[in-house]
Amino acid sequence: MSGELARALAGSFARVHRGLNPSKIQRRVDQVGIDRFIESCGRFAAVSGGVAGIGGAFTLMVGVPADIANVVAQQFRVTQAVIYHRTGRSAVPYPYFLRIAGLSVDVEHSATGVEALGVAIGSAMAKMLVARGVGLMVPVAGSVVGGLFGYGYIRSRGTKLLALSDEQFRFTQPGEITQ
Repeated sequence: MSGELARALAGSFARVHRGLNPSKIQRRVDQVGIDRFIESCGRFAAVSGGVAGIGGAFTLMVGVPADIANVVAQQFRVTQAVIYHRTGRSAVPYPYFLRIAGLSVDVEHSATGVEALGVAIGSAMAKMLVARGVGLMVPVAGSVVGGLFGYGYIRSRGTKLLALSDEQFRFTQPGEITQ
């Protein structure tokens, strides 16, 4: 199950990256600061996690996939915001972006190529999301679990990205994935 989820997540990453609005993220970070930006992304993830955990067949069929999509989107928004905050670049090539996103889930760039890196990141995210999914099975209490997980997950990814060394944000050439 988590292998299929990892591949599905990896397949969505480029599309989510293309859907980011770097100038809007840049403006928001400039307005409220990086910490408040990460906080608001955590709140968005908490809301979808809370709704996904309410319970019932509809929630399982619609709410959980929507929550997973939202968690990925919020993680990518936080990644883009931290890249901007640390480098001043509001838009970066997908391979560079994916390398930084991987560091937030403890995936070092040992995979060869963007596709393999995406699957490795998808696998790391799938393990966390599947573990959280068990908590969603209990109606109402699952809402609390889902909300707390979404918020905590996004906040912890932002904290991890902010703690990276400047060297890890080094950008070389477009399309190049470096250590």
